[in-house]
Amino acid sequence: MTGGEAPLAADVRAYAGRLRYYNAYGPTENTITSAMGLLGAEDRGFLPVGRPLPNTSVHIRDAAGRPVPPGAVGEIWLGGANLARGYLNRPEQEAAAFVGTGAGRLYRSGDLGRWRADGELEVLGRIDDQVKLNGIRIELGEIEQALGAHPDIAQAVALVQGKAGAAQSLWAFVRPIPGKPVPAEESWRGWLAERLPVVMIPAGLIAVETVPVTASGKVDRAALQELIAGHAPQGAQMAPQGRLEETVARIWAELLGRGPVWRDDNFFALGGHSLLAIAVAHALEKELGHPVSARDLFTEPTLRGFAARLAAAAAPAEFSSDAESDRATEGQREFWVAEQAGLDTRGFNIPMTLAVEGAPPADDRWQAAWTTLAERHEALRTGFQEDEGGTLRRVVHPVTDALEIGTAPGRAAALDLIRKRQTAPFAMAAPPLWRAGLVRVADGSGALFWLALHHSIGDGLSLGLLADGLAALLRGVSLPGRAPGFGRSAAREEAYLAGEAARSDAEHWQSLLSGVDPAAFEEWPLDTPRPTVRSTETAKGSHCHRVRLAPDVAEALRVLARRNGASLHALMMTLMACEVRRRTGRAAFLMGTAASTRETAEEAGVVGYYVNMLPVPFRIERSEPLEQAVKATQSRLAEALRHGRQPFARIHQEFRRNQPQGHHPARYPLFDLAVTENPATAVPRGDALRFAAIDTFDGDGIQYELRQSAPAQDLVLVHEGQADGGLVLQLYANAALYERKTAQAWTAALAGWARRLADPQRTLGEPLPALLPDEETLLAAWERGPAMPHPVPCFHHRFAALARSQPDRPALITDDGAVSYAAMNARANALAHALLARGLRTGDAVGVLTERSPALPEAVLAIWKAGASYLPLTRDLPADRLAFIARDAAIRTVMALDGHPLPDALAQAGYAVIRPEALTGDFRTAHAHEPQAGTRSTPGDPAYIIHTSGSTGLPKGVVLHHGGMLNLALSMARMMGVQPDERTLLSSSPSFDAWISDSVMTWATGGALVPIRRAEMDDTAGLRAKMERLVVTSATLPPSYLRLFEQADPADPAHPDDGG
Repeated sequence: MTGGEAPLAADVRAYAGRLRYYNAYGPTENTITSAMGLLGAEDRGFLPVGRPLPNTSVHIRDAAGRPVPPGAVGEIWLGGANLARGYLNRPEQEAAAFVGTGAGRLYRSGDLGRWRADGELEVLGRIDDQVKLNGIRIELGEIEQALGAHPDIAQAVALVQGKAGAAQSLWAFVRPIPGKPVPAEESWRGWLAERLPVVMIPAGLIAVETVPVTASGKVDRAALQELIAGHAPQGAQMAPQGRLEETVARIWAELLGRGPVWRDDNFFALGGHSLLAIAVAHALEKELGHPVSARDLFTEPTLRGFAARLAAAAAPAEFSSDAESDRATEGQREFWVAEQAGLDTRGFNIPMTLAVEGAPPADDRWQAAWTTLAERHEALRTGFQEDEGGTLRRVVHPVTDALEIGTAPGRAAALDLIRKRQTAPFAMAAPPLWRAGLVRVADGSGALFWLALHHSIGDGLSLGLLADGLAALLRGVSLPGRAPGFGRSAAREEAYLAGEAARSDAEHWQSLLSGVDPAAFEEWPLDTPRPTVRSTETAKGSHCHRVRLAPDVAEALRVLARRNGASLHALMMTLMACEVRRRTGRAAFLMGTAASTRETAEEAGVVGYYVNMLPVPFRIERSEPLEQAVKATQSRLAEALRHGRQPFARIHQEFRRNQPQGHHPARYPLFDLAVTENPATAVPRGDALRFAAIDTFDGDGIQYELRQSAPAQDLVLVHEGQADGGLVLQLYANAALYERKTAQAWTAALAGWARRLADPQRTLGEPLPALLPDEETLLAAWERGPAMPHPVPCFHHRFAALARSQPDRPALITDDGAVSYAAMNARANALAHALLARGLRTGDAVGVLTERSPALPEAVLAIWKAGASYLPLTRDLPADRLAFIARDAAIRTVMALDGHPLPDALAQAGYAVIRPEALTGDFRTAHAHEPQAGTRSTPGDPAYIIHTSGSTGLPKGVVLHHGGMLNLALSMARMMGVQPDERTLLSSSPSFDAWISDSVMTWATGGALVPIRRAEMDDTAGLRAKMERLVVTSATLPPSYLRLFEQADPADPAHPDDGG
């Protein structure tokens, strides 16, 4: 069983098949274990911790204490039978941590977690482990997980050196796999670059033979901080020379979010990647006043080489003042640069598939109609190429390609064939940038017309224009001559960009975005860490979920939008914003929206790329009424559209250039909501040919498809009007970042909120509730463990019953022999009587001065039988801490084991001292019966006190009760399948609550404890031999110790507990 810190997947794989490997989670405040699950070799990423123990509950809440939906990240709150009584003498801290809720009294753990789609809990780390590095929030656990997956690394720990507001750096410590070398810098940087954002790649890596741990087995991060001194990232130190190199260095530093850039630094070695190369090109183009190719950075990646290549570039040509221009627009050039950089470009294809209704004409008529359409629309004959000066231009070619006409045995096969053709990538320099065809379905279900355009030559309206024109030609309708070309639109953009209007718009966007809360640009948890390079190698397509809203629901949404002076689009943006707020906890973020740049009546009939992406800042408060939020969205949207001619590339470039270094990641997340309308095709009478949308819905459920291409943004919501007045919501989720079930949960929630808003019974002006009804049902099943009755009130009552039912079974086994249950019960009874004879009162705490000792189980059992609570006072604690713990618990009695003298800190306090070895045989015989004080104990009485780490101040005493301890014992035994013949190695420190859990779990089922001393822990070979000799079946070991055992080839216990 692993607990305390997350296990490594490599640990699980090492033992899978030989052992049962459990992953447990829980803080001391919830009697050490709250949830537990069985792991397998197939588990990857964040390993789940299973489900709540019997009689306990686990809740995921946001910062305000509201429940979050399944899959969303929040703080873990714990409740149920295991919950501690509270803290000793810390009323303010207790009130903050243990809170009353509608679900009962709960403990706020400070841990981050989420429910997986299968109902198992994931623990993602501490809230305070979400550190900020130079203003950017990062997850140390993701870095450790990525490094730990390297084939030469056994264990990794990441930490940030320095405090916020000062110089900070990210470091990693690694323990190589035995026999493997420490990975070279190029190796580990390249490994991480494929798995993590640039900001999460450490400045340096330090190899260690062992990772230092605290007494409880957790990583000692303070000790690691001391190892950083004397280390520094490698790199050349020659400063840039000349104005051009200085300019390049400044831009690299801004975009990479790091310190000084030296003359011989390699852009990609510093963490650069394809997307940042594009950003560099844009920024330099603005500075230098002429086009800069991102490809030059791939050719000359060092600062001095790249600057020299820029200096040698040809002088820029003047803007053309002609009425038409063959220059590519800024938007088209974005597609070109991305293609040249080797990014995955399949998402640039825009598809359309329509059912052919009416009498379909012969193949030759289809071909003739398409040829006429290609002659009419210049875009269907357009390609792109760079001239000698590096300027990208549109090139118009004659019509050469025809429709692809074929057959398929059925509708499903036809759609599969079409999807493959629609998602095949285009090369912008190799026209035509379209594919189109007709598939006749052999089963008699008609024919399908399909089309795919590269986005650089078309948009959603273009698809409609082409469908309308083709249908008209097939019906025999004559169309006017050639449609206007794209040249006038390109010239109009050039004139705009050279004029005052563009400067005014640029100032607007700069002012707007500079005022956005920096938190809006932070990453939020994803199912999979974001790949640094978005290429065909890292692309996994997109999860596409579609759900249909009935016409009456869609109309109610339109009425709601109009009532608030807003468009349906503004309403859908607001719904998406509310879901982002609900699922991520983020109030501030950016959302993208596609805006048309068509400005004239002429352009309304032109097939071309007339789309600009506009960033819309949002700030959503949970208490804000939806109607108020919709009005605010409409206002933001209108303001964005007023300045919508400024190309997004320039908006982004200016924003990056004007931000303080390191305050924002190079990634620019946008949630793009696009509006798609059905083509307004007049339906002719009779049997005339017409196109119709394909209806693949079966009922109101969610339809799923894995698309080969992924959109430019992480999540894209498309709301599409239907001919019958209904509405289809389509959510595209990047499959490299999100799992299918996560995307489905987003879709279901958006549809659920839409239907709720359309409900006439909804109270106007109220905020949206925290959960949908379906989500409440799921959480009700997941949050609470099964009910389990307790046969007795307290654990020591259970032990006494076992002593009567199995008196001769061993309760304790050492090299000197075994102590039976009957003998252990009698010895503990006698010691309890001795405590009571020295004035011990019910409810007192008894300090036990000890270390790992065979005498400790009897001592603790005796304390419980005497009606008191156990307080560990381990001999290795500093004197001041030992004295504080004793005072904090207000003890009056100290039990000293194994003849150890009392330290001065305890001896001077005047405590009563009892030594078990001093009890005479006669006393033990006369007092072997159960003391009355213990038989009167109730589940709510305190059983033991554990003081948590004092690394942030004085240690807190956590008071645990008998009911929680008994529930822990019976629950763990039930979930782990512990049997009466269990033999558990008692290896944990007495000050660590794993000692309690091991003891009570084993004794609750009639098993035996095998105690060891501290010196035996240091001798892995000797301990291995002892485990074999005494037939140990279960062990709790710190993770680092378990790995040492694996290297030493120890005996295989039935289920070793890897106590973290």
